[in-house]
Amino acid sequence: MQHHLVSFEYGLGAVWGYVAAPSAEEILAAAPEVDVHDEPPVWFEPEDLERLRRRTIVLEDGSVVDSLLHRGPRY
Repeated sequence: MQHHLVSFEYGLGAVWGYVAAPSAEEILAAAPEVDVHDEPPVWFEPEDLERLRRRTIVLEDGSVVDSLLHRGPRY
C-alpha cells in the first residue's frame, strides 16, 4: 500500500493529508473531489509532512473527505 498526498479545497482554503491506497486512481475513484499530488508544494516544511504522515488515512476506512476535514490541518 502506498501513501499518497492529497488535498481537498473547501472554499476558504484546503485540508491536506496522506491516504494509504494501492493507487492514486483508487483514491480518485472513491473521492473524486480530492486532488492527488505527486510532490508536496514547496512551502511545506518537512515536519509538516511528517505530521501528516502520522495521521495517514486508510482508503478502506471510509470517506476520505470526512477524514480530512476532521483530522487534517488547514492551509
